[in-house]
Amino acid sequence: METALPQLHTFTVDDDADGLSSGNGNGIVEIGETIEIEVALENNTQISALLLRAELSSTHPEIVIVQSEVVFPSLPPATTLTSSEPFVVRIPASFFRHHLVLRLKVEGPNSLTLYDSLRIPISR
Repeated sequence: METALPQLHTFTVDDDADGLSSGNGNGIVEIGETIEIEVALENNTQISALLLRAELSSTHPEIVIVQSEVVFPSLPPATTLTSSEPFVVRIPASFFRHHLVLRLKVEGPNSLTLYDSLRIPISR
């Protein structure tokens, strides 16, 4: 059986007050905000990556991952696809680091498991 290899293409952060995010909408992640993170995956192989499940976790125990899992129904060959729903992350006002590091794990029945990290600057 051939194996797909999904890769992290990019991610975007939303800090407005729409949907599940709660922030000031200036595009800068700040302490006390709840942010939405959309992930785009790419598939550079010649077979579709089926039923991908992406999971986000934090290296910081004080960070709350409100929505930790998103699904990609199928990622066709040679394409890039953004998650249908965002991850949601709450950054407490007591978070005193300059960067938030999140771990991304993506797996599916016919693909190798992807492990990557998202590094997000935090403003005060």
